[in-house]
Amino acid sequence: MDRIINVELKDFSLDGQSDYVASIVNSGGRLYRQVLKAREMGDPFVIAVLGGDDEVASAIARSVAAMGFRGQEAEDKIIEYAHMLEIFEANCEGSNIRVWRMKERPFW
Repeated sequence: MDRIINVELKDFSLDGQSDYVASIVNSGGRLYRQVLKAREMGDPFVIAVLGGDDEVASAIARSVAAMGFRGQEAEDKIIEYAHMLEIFEANCEGSNIRVWRMKERPFW
């Protein structure tokens, strides 16, 4: 009865950038530390992404473009980052940490 649910909200800026994407693909992303802490505490933890597949894919592409990647190199980075997100979300689900995408098409 003394457990609480912890919810981390991740949204998108007006220019389509995403704290969610950045916190996963950047090596110093704080979302990893938050997930580890949640696992240690043992309380239920939810990551609520205030967007769907389209917003996440767009944020990945914008992030890659902002880093200056172009052409085939950009395409390779987009695939790499999408894969990183898939692995992160799968690991969260495997650790009983829910990742909710709050749009029409919530899952890839």
